[in-house]
Amino acid sequence: MPTRVKSALQVELNETHEKQVDLKEKPVEKNNGIGIENFLHGKVMFIAGATGFFAKVLIEKILRTMPGISKIYLMIRAKDKEDAKQRLKNEIVDVELFKFLKQKYGEHYEAFMYSKLVPVVGNVGTSNLGMEEDLASEIAKEVQIIVNSAGDIVFDQRAREFGWRNTYGFTKALGEMLIDQMRGEIPIVIIRPSGILSTYKEPFPGWIEGIK
Repeated sequence: MPTRVKSALQVELNETHEKQVDLKEKPVEKNNGIGIENFLHGKVMFIAGATGFFAKVLIEKILRTMPGISKIYLMIRAKDKEDAKQRLKNEIVDVELFKFLKQKYGEHYEAFMYSKLVPVVGNVGTSNLGMEEDLASEIAKEVQIIVNSAGDIVFDQRAREFGWRNTYGFTKALGEMLIDQMRGEIPIVIIRPSGILSTYKEPFPGWIEGIK
């Protein structure tokens, strides 16, 4: 091979190698998705139906991937504050679903959880959500995001008089219509999953509870 051709080929190979090295050394930029993480940073949430399957998975996801959230009020049906705290421990903090958070924070796990999660005595089926007036006012001033995954799960025949299969679907429909009428300028998202089974991938496959 002529010397001139060899030199040109060597230069090309060197340039290719330099580009490959540059690509390897260049840091990978973090993909922020649609911006949920940034949006939730420093925010205060209120979750109704906090001890239900869906809410637990949501709480775990937020605390694991967005620990910058300020606080999450959890509405729990309970006799009093102590009972609500006990349900928080038994049905959320001590549950296997949160094992990766336990591994991450170790002996500081409970301190982290209680710094983020605030149990609130309430009942979605009662007036003013069954909450103390002063506490409800305080929460209303602090909270920027509300997630309602609570519902009356008493299935009976009364709803059939109105053309509904059960009270569960009937009361959900009523609630959604009221929200639409009263929301004013507040942005609302209503999500109705077709069915809730076990976890698919996160935080690990196959977690489920309350099999019926």
